Amino acid sequence: MASLSLLGLVLSWGCRGCGDRAEAPSEGEGETSAREAGSSARLGDGGADAGSSLPEGFELGPADQSLLEFAGEMDVRNRYAATVMIASKDAMETPRCSGVLVAPRLVLTAGSCVCSPRKGTAAGASANAFIDASSCMPQVFVTTALTVAVLDMKLKEDSAETEFRTYRGVVHPHPGLQVTLDEREAVVSAYADLAVILLDGPVDDDISMPRLARSEAQVGESLVMVGYASEDKRGFGGVYGVRYFRKNPVTRAVTDGKGGYRQQGPYLWDGYAGGPCFREEAKGQWLVGIASRSSGGDLVFTSTAFFRDWLESELRNASKRAAPPKGAAGKE
Repeated sequence: MASLSLLGLVLSWGCRGCGDRAEAPSEGEGETSAREAGSSARLGDGGADAGSSLPEGFELGPADQSLLEFAGEMDVRNRYAATVMIASKDAMETPRCSGVLVAPRLVLTAGSCVCSPRKGTAAGASANAFIDASSCMPQVFVTTALTVAVLDMKLKEDSAETEFRTYRGVVHPHPGLQVTLDEREAVVSAYADLAVILLDGPVDDDISMPRLARSEAQVGESLVMVGYASEDKRGFGGVYGVRYFRKNPVTRAVTDGKGGYRQQGPYLWDGYAGGPCFREEAKGQWLVGIASRSSGGDLVFTSTAFFRDWLESELRNASKRAAPPKGAAGKE
């Protein structure tokens, strides 16, 4: 697998099960051929495409160092490698959201990240649009990122060499998913904002995955939030393909499966949406929640402890489903 150097402008992707986007792989071949594109991208203002090889909304140029502090610290040691990027249309587009591997074939994310808004109102709701389990994408692309080397620690984002691997997966939302939106598509209310993505096959890299917390996050507790720069135009500051983390305090106790947190510093970055909220202890990482889509200044997460029964059921189902033969474009 080739590496990505944000400074050297080399990007190489392998996509398992993506035969509909490239020539069919030969028998037994596990990945499609690598594709190369320009890199060294920073999150732009959502304007015109800066080049045919870059995702929409990105432009060539070094990272704007003045904005990176809002995204957090770069995960150069791959401590949070289980945190992945999620794209909807193809492996090369700007990620919609982040997610987290909870099993070799299963990714957990926010339902609002992989399900589309529908015009109108849900039963008993008063809003311009809503998201539920009937409006989800049939499949999405999940990309892992492992930092191989950092050539200059003072310019980590621009000098990192990273390996990316992309997988296709099928979306399974929580059956009770219900998110209402206002006219600006900001979240008004949310319940069970969760979905899992069953990958065509297990991830190839040896990635440590978090354990599920049994106790709820408490007010004042600092959670480690992890995520990537996303396509959400309401926030900026992160570099494409770079995984960030930072500690954020819990500001509102979990009620009906949802808690609140505060981002340190000005709210300029929305890369945590769909990403994990970890409780870190000497014994390891415990997954306590998934960051929801932004609702203006109200930052919320969905408790994994509250919906633990559903998540454990999805984990059991994933372990029972056999992966398709390597190189096949398996469908659920």
